[in-house]
Amino acid sequence: MRLSQLALVLWSVGSLACAVSAEDGGGPSAAGQAGQVGANSCTPAAGCQNCGSCFERCFCATGQTDSCVNACVGSGAGGSASGGGSGLTGGVGASTSTGGTPNSGGAPNSGGTPNTGGTPGSGGGGSGGTPSSGGAPGGGGGSATVACCAPTTGTPGCGDATVQNCVCAQDNYCCQTEWDQVCVNEVSLFGCGTCGGGAGGTSGSGGSGGGTSSGGTTSTGGATGSGGSSSTGGATGSGGSGGFAPGAVTWIEWPAQQSQTNGAWSSYMTDVIQHLPASYGNTYYDADKVTHVHETTHGINSHLRNYKNTTGKKANGFYVGHNKGVIIVEPNIWKSDANSYVPQSLRESRYSLYLQGSQAWNDTPMYLWDEWVAYTNGTESGLNMVLEGKWKDGWRDVFGSLEFTVYGIALAMAVEAKDPNYFSSYAQFREFLKWNTERSMKLYFDTHNRTEFKWNKVDDYYNKILTSPDAANLRAFVVKTYGSAWAKQVMGI
Repeated sequence: MRLSQLALVLWSVGSLACAVSAEDGGGPSAAGQAGQVGANSCTPAAGCQNCGSCFERCFCATGQTDSCVNACVGSGAGGSASGGGSGLTGGVGASTSTGGTPNSGGAPNSGGTPNTGGTPGSGGGGSGGTPSSGGAPGGGGGSATVACCAPTTGTPGCGDATVQNCVCAQDNYCCQTEWDQVCVNEVSLFGCGTCGGGAGGTSGSGGSGGGTSSGGTTSTGGATGSGGSSSTGGATGSGGSGGFAPGAVTWIEWPAQQSQTNGAWSSYMTDVIQHLPASYGNTYYDADKVTHVHETTHGINSHLRNYKNTTGKKANGFYVGHNKGVIIVEPNIWKSDANSYVPQSLRESRYSLYLQGSQAWNDTPMYLWDEWVAYTNGTESGLNMVLEGKWKDGWRDVFGSLEFTVYGIALAMAVEAKDPNYFSSYAQFREFLKWNTERSMKLYFDTHNRTEFKWNKVDDYYNKILTSPDAANLRAFVVKTYGSAWAKQVMGI
């Protein structure tokens, strides 16, 4: 049995300490701190007073997700309008402050059940903004592949040959050793079928909220959508997305800058190297091919932030392959602000080097994402060489891309707490975090059982992400921001 057994995280925990920054004073700006919660919010418990939002304070004190959603739904009076809430945390909107557009928390939609309109947000001072529409309708659940939706401990394969072959084509452990919970998770992850969704009815769409009047008058909720006809069997469809409306990364096109090739390179390695301008020569060369791609990525990223930033603000640039780059404005925090949001159980060797160390980059917090993208590109190049039959290097550590997924999320948690207006209003930041997390997690599932990359330490680390008590706040942040369905499908949370 492999160590990376997936399980739904049970949040029946006691009093959890909220991770807060150890950096007192000297920060970029105090203006980005979260405002006080509304009068009808939950009361923070001892040790939880520094949490960044009502939901975090309440969850820290009680561990009760549903009661905290109900207690805090009225406290978000500012920030950008939220999209439909997830099945776990619908209603927790953007960080609290005054003014701006009210949040509307959408309740999760069950398959075949009419959707209710979003709960109206309280008006801010002055003219109230337009409320968001209600929660996204739940999907019908699709075709349930029940025979492959439960582990068969010690036995390879599952009862549905089509689904089994689809999964095993990408993770042969499932057909050679056993069909464990990771294999179950991969049914949905690899698009081979649906676990956790039955043949639910088609749900109606939530109504749009009415416009608020001036002076902060509370807006009315939208009309309920019409429910679809229910059918038998299976679980209900998934709820809406997390605390923000669905979006997408705004990419820039970055074409090849040179035509250098080598017969020993894989197609992805060739892609990365050809996108570094020829004027840099061999600055980023390394005899280890994965490291060569990693370092070359740093060179391209540096070029993008120095020459392709048209925002008029300090920004960072990242190249991810396939002619795709992205420019993201830096948040107004220190890099070191992320440190306290990394659970002790998930602080591996790169934590001391890049988070505690590398102080010259402390005023550039997305330095951490620069490293994350470089490690992820390196892992993708290694897997690509294996798949194309060009791998000649024996066993190789590709732990960095998973480890930095945690550090990348920790940075976002620090941004939400210390620069809440940026976090709630700047979709580019949130969407790239989501995109690169999806990419990194898929690379973990694609590499962790391959002989060239298999390492029990990496599987142990993934299990800690899912189960360690001190990682509960990190898991809660992911669910709150992107929704419970996304968190389960992409990360196994």
